[in-house]
Amino acid sequence: MAMDTLIGANLSELNAQEKKKLGIDGGIKIVGPVSGILVDSKFDEGFIITKINGLDACSIEQLEKELSKEKGAIIEGIHPDGSYDRYFTKQFQV
Repeated sequence: MAMDTLIGANLSELNAQEKKKLGIDGGIKIVGPVSGILVDSKFDEGFIITKINGLDACSIEQLEKELSKEKGAIIEGIHPDGSYDRYFTKQFQV
């Protein structure tokens, strides 16, 4: 299964202004419709992934690497309203 199909969302790394506003060092924003492994989550456009499996989510490549070596993942982040959320993905195979 291709990684973009697996993740099921268009992603964008945060720019310096977004990181400063949120007081975080990095993150990956969902900028498109959600499907794939995230379809059952509460994550939607605007959600910012801050951690994957306990590691800071600093780049899309790093997110893909973590997802490709696990059969499931813990994704943490911030909703556009500022609330925090954590999601345990279902087991999957890449």
